[in-house]
Amino acid sequence: DDPVVGYRALNEGVTLWDVGVERTVQVSGRDADRLIDMLTCRDLTRCAVGQGKYMLVTAPDGGIVNDPVLLHVAENAWWMQLADDNAGLYALGVLSQTGLDAEVSYPDVHPVQVQGPHSAATLAALVGDTIYEIPYYWCRWYVIEEIPVVISRTGWSAVPGFEVNLLDSSRGADLWDAIMAAGEEHDIRPIAPSEARRIEAGIFNYGSDMTLRDTPFHVTGLERLVEEQAQDYIGKVALERIRAEGVDRKLVGIVFEDTEPLP
Repeated sequence: DDPVVGYRALNEGVTLWDVGVERTVQVSGRDADRLIDMLTCRDLTRCAVGQGKYMLVTAPDGGIVNDPVLLHVAENAWWMQLADDNAGLYALGVLSQTGLDAEVSYPDVHPVQVQGPHSAATLAALVGDTIYEIPYYWCRWYVIEEIPVVISRTGWSAVPGFEVNLLDSSRGADLWDAIMAAGEEHDIRPIAPSEARRIEAGIFNYGSDMTLRDTPFHVTGLERLVEEQAQDYIGKVALERIRAEGVDRKLVGIVFEDTEPLP
């Protein structure tokens, strides 16, 4: 439909997004915690099982390799979820040089996003009221009509929303139909991810707002993710130097006083 119709449905009702473009990269094994912590400037030693983080995968020079949503789905198991697979290949390369007892794989995990003010009510009809108990950026395991899923309270919209991770790719159509039926009373609509909404919310898009040439200090709001920590990680020396010296350019947001479109 018209993008304006989708935008209003996202902000006022509930929407279902096919985000099959996303890839889930799993880091697992006895040393999984150490490997995943090496890949990012965030301090993951404080990330509990069931918790998630907005993650920056960092290069040796501090550049941003990608910015997945990270879920600590189980003991010694982490999922990086992003719109391509370069973070997985990067993790494989790092693992090959460390000797750590870990595995990098692409599991049978496929997300759809349920976004909008009525998203929780829609999913509650399928999994019960415990959906309301999931804190922002946490996840839980559920079964929807005999379909195993992991539901996280995350999304690319900054409105109330969830991602439903399908754990059996043969049941994709069944899961889609179940969510559509549960959201019927809320006038659920399938839409594409809303670029207008994510820009309003200040949500970044890798490849357009930031690239490998940028560090977290080059993007307003990402500096906070370079967390001070005792352990080493890839890019730590470079990022601490940039923290002290500053940058020569920076992506910033602009608020226009005039509400009319520019000519």
